[in-house]
Amino acid sequence: MWRLQDRPFLAVAATLVVVTLTFLIMRPKPRRPVASRPSDKNLVSHVVVRCVDLEKSLRFYQAIGFLEASRTEASILLSLPQGSTYKPFLLFQQVDAKIPLPSSNWHAAMAGYGRVAFVVPSVQTYVERMKEEFGLAPIADPITDTPKDKEGKPLHRITLAAWRDPDGVIVEVIENNDFKMRALLATFHAFGAFQYPIWLHCNINATNYDRTWAAFQDLGFEMENDYGRVVNKLYQSLAIPDPGIAKKVALIKAKHDAFHVDLIEWDLIEWENSKTDLPREGLPQRGLCSMAVVLRGEGGVPKSWKENGAEFEMDYPSPLGSASVQEVLDPDGISVQLVRYK
Repeated sequence: MWRLQDRPFLAVAATLVVVTLTFLIMRPKPRRPVASRPSDKNLVSHVVVRCVDLEKSLRFYQAIGFLEASRTEASILLSLPQGSTYKPFLLFQQVDAKIPLPSSNWHAAMAGYGRVAFVVPSVQTYVERMKEEFGLAPIADPITDTPKDKEGKPLHRITLAAWRDPDGVIVEVIENNDFKMRALLATFHAFGAFQYPIWLHCNINATNYDRTWAAFQDLGFEMENDYGRVVNKLYQSLAIPDPGIAKKVALIKAKHDAFHVDLIEWDLIEWENSKTDLPREGLPQRGLCSMAVVLRGEGGVPKSWKENGAEFEMDYPSPLGSASVQEVLDPDGISVQLVRYK
């Protein structure tokens, strides 16, 4: 009588069948569009980018992997290939071409949104693609680093490259070099659990970390981890003027959402000057300008936003369907659109 252990190939095949069936059974079902999904949790809906050439921006982000979802005469909505995890959209709004590009130190020296990042299977593939399609080289040579958690323990090795899009937004692509993680991602990708690229995070520079963190907590965000060393190294590697020492740095995550936010407070004397450079009261600017959060349940405007002097702008229709949108500016001028579907 033979045993399964005596037939290694059959043993491997049987194991793969069991793993596959388990995955298919446990695999979460694709979520419905935000407008119709029943939930009492707030979700990130989209990030807004103001650009001067919609078609040029479209080509750039299509090279990263975005697909055109819809458009109007003055805007284009882009999305990533949908898997089982909800991913927010990028909404491009056209502004006057006379508006200048951000200066070289804009990303480091001004409060507000700074960059977006995506996980990709191969950084080198994107380096070659950007050079071939746009003649663009990375801001600096791709770097490899091992981020550490707040206790100093290594997390996983990553390779990173970054470019500026046509409107000065820093776009990072990150390759996870941890063998186990790469194997897991490859398996999930093969079964359609998600498609590359994957949303990783959007960065926010804040002059008052505690105040901004309280505001995002009220929107349903939670702390993922606290870190700092890798951020300073990142700025240096991208040849961005040294903005100083990161006073507080955290990665926060929207609950039940795949979207993360880098929240950074810099210890800068220049903040008093940089605040005056931040466009206020609806003035147009180029680059990342806002993030939209879909409000669920009966909750209204977060209490901490009212208590900390947030400015409430006009309401206007949502680009994603039948909804009301209220734009809120925190004391740093950071814009968050609060969306509620009717």
